[in-house]
Amino acid sequence: MPIKEESFRIGCGRYIQGAGYVEKVGSEVLNLGTSPLIIGGKTALEITKSKIEKSVETKCNKYEFIEHTGTCNEERAKEFAELACKKGYDVIVGVGGGVICDLAKLCAYYAHTPVVNVPTSSATCASYTPLRVRYTPDGKTVGSIHYGYEVDCVIADTEILVKQ
Repeated sequence: MPIKEESFRIGCGRYIQGAGYVEKVGSEVLNLGTSPLIIGGKTALEITKSKIEKSVETKCNKYEFIEHTGTCNEERAKEFAELACKKGYDVIVGVGGGVICDLAKLCAYYAHTPVVNVPTSSATCASYTPLRVRYTPDGKTVGSIHYGYEVDCVIADTEILVKQ
């Protein structure tokens, strides 16, 4: 349940960082479930998809990649959450910048699943904070929501972060 407060805990359940760590997505998913729905931005998926796919294809029961190019909004998050529930995905993975990391958190909230974020930009705290900035589908800021729980895992691949 989203909560509104002035101070909150910042962090994540698990934070791992290092060169080539995007290849650990499959192993980290297995700490939380077996079947990830992987949501990413166009550029983020272009640079990570083959490595993530290699890491999940032998470890996970099933997986699916979805490219998202819009804002982080309620409608899209609910759509992805419904898809995750319908197809039996039990972990949401967000790959990208702040919009994608926020969207993954919101999708996981609606799907009642854990969330793993793989930031591809070092300039964002969205990957680990229990906060989400809200937008309308056309990009207008609505405000923010604080969650009462942490992001389950953040995988920071330093090889990716230094190039973006």
